[in-house]
Amino acid sequence: MELFACSGPGAGEAIAVSILIGYRHAALAAVLLGLGLLLLALSPKRWLFPAILGALLLLHPAWTVSAIHGDCGFMKRDASRVFTAVSCAALGLQALLVARKRTKDQNPPA
Repeated sequence: MELFACSGPGAGEAIAVSILIGYRHAALAAVLLGLGLLLLALSPKRWLFPAILGALLLLHPAWTVSAIHGDCGFMKRDASRVFTAVSCAALGLQALLVARKRTKDQNPPA
């Protein structure tokens, strides 16, 4: 286990895998942002969630965390997973609120 430096046999492959994982999670974040924008079209007052998704994509570890120095990119890989989880939670909450509002609009209180 490499605690402080990434070197030796397999280091290049570990770095490449970490970079690939980061880019795949960034692509997923872009898809989630697109879905958030579609939901925004259904409920224009829910702009906060696409803004959060956009900020997460802008600050994504795929381009803000280096995989070359230090830990073979494990921080990039793990942070990318956290960003994906937060993005999924934000999109899920946005979808829930949009669905709730649409249901309320279709069934007004008597």
